Amino acid sequence: MKHTISVTVLLLCFVALMLPTYGDNALSQDWVPTTILLDENLSTSTANQILQTKDRYIWFATYDGLVRYDGTTFKTYNAYYEPSFDANSVRALFQDSKDRLWIGTNDSGLYYYMDGVFHGLERSDGFCYSMVLSIAEDQKGAIWVGGPDGLYQISITDHQTLQSDLVNNVALKDICVDCHNRIWAVTASGALKRLSESHEWLTPEELPEAQTQQIECIESVDGEIWIGGTDDRLLLCHSGQVWELMKGSDTFGLEAYTRIFADGSRYIWFCADNGIGCYDRIQNTFLDVNQGNIPIRHAVESVIQDHEGSLWISSSRSGIVKLSAGKFKNITTENGLTNEIVNAVLNVDRQLWVGTDHGLTIIENGAVVENELTALLEGERIRHMMRD
Repeated sequence: MKHTISVTVLLLCFVALMLPTYGDNALSQDWVPTTILLDENLSTSTANQILQTKDRYIWFATYDGLVRYDGTTFKTYNAYYEPSFDANSVRALFQDSKDRLWIGTNDSGLYYYMDGVFHGLERSDGFCYSMVLSIAEDQKGAIWVGGPDGLYQISITDHQTLQSDLVNNVALKDICVDCHNRIWAVTASGALKRLSESHEWLTPEELPEAQTQQIECIESVDGEIWIGGTDDRLLLCHSGQVWELMKGSDTFGLEAYTRIFADGSRYIWFCADNGIGCYDRIQNTFLDVNQGNIPIRHAVESVIQDHEGSLWISSSRSGIVKLSAGKFKNITTENGLTNEIVNAVLNVDRQLWVGTDHGLTIIENGAVVENELTALLEGERIRHMMRD
């Protein structure tokens, strides 16, 4: 006996059922990759660092200069295009609490960009070395700069006069400031250090000496310090006192970390030689983001998630790729349904009713609902549904 069911309807005829998704966790979506060509006149297609500033511009530190993306076009700043920015190789980017964009170069010292104008530090300001690898800001607004020639502290007066002091001459490759306003650093030899009040580098006494070696990068986020090793070690320091050691088995196999970056929202990003990692601060867990159609899996130098939820990833081997969050999610796969033709779909009292060649499927809150109606229509071809 054939049964006729009437309910109101939206007709679809897809092999797989797809619906729009607007979740808080953009990482759960399918990615649409786009290879990024910054400037056809540049000799490089990679970035040492990517940063989105509060005005939503995206900046790229490249070996051919500084590149800005406004959502439509890319603009290059270097000694050829911008006389006030006499640099052709950029290594580090940082935006401070006063919205200044600080730019560390490979061979031309330190600049900051504000209100459309570049300002450079000269030897007369006390800044005496050319390579800048890392930039941070303390709780008093002072800027700290690390590089092969040591650690500098920079302050800017009300009249925009720059003052720079060499604090320590140990070669550094990364620095950060913790919640207690202490300066932490990774030395050029890969040792983890903390600056004393007398401006001497100390080895954290809370950690065994073996855990303070072979370190590559460091970042301070909301009172916690994340430290990436040249192997698969990832160290986490809670409030500057309690230490936690994680290995590759905890981080979906990441190893040889290159950079750690907090995007200002819920995620902490990890760049590594074998892919990218992501820690969800709300769920307190690592997310496996190296699945699906992410095209960059090696030698990752920088990753950010922009205000639209897209990922920007730079690799020294694979260039720059933008991964746009997909507008649709696969309901069939997500709910473990069989892959068959869908003839009709309708939202009924916050339930999704799906009519197929083999019956009716009802989905509610991400789960399949079975009731007398679905049992009654099992095996029946449902071509149309409507509600009177």
